[in-house]
Amino acid sequence: MANGRSELQSVIEINEVRIGTHRLQHVQASVSKGPLLLGLTTINAIGPFTINSRTSELIFDLDG
Repeated sequence: MANGRSELQSVIEINEVRIGTHRLQHVQASVSKGPLLLGLTTINAIGPFTINSRTSELIFDLDG
């Protein structure tokens, strides 16, 4: 977990995930009781990105 805690969770495969205009197929995900999280592996599969902490935006740089 992000806080360093360890949990045993089921892993599933999602056929398709869309983030804005980006589309990923066959994404592995874990099932948990807490808030939904998007893993760094999934974000990196789209391309380089930055996070604007002032606006809470995830910005992909697909030209870089």
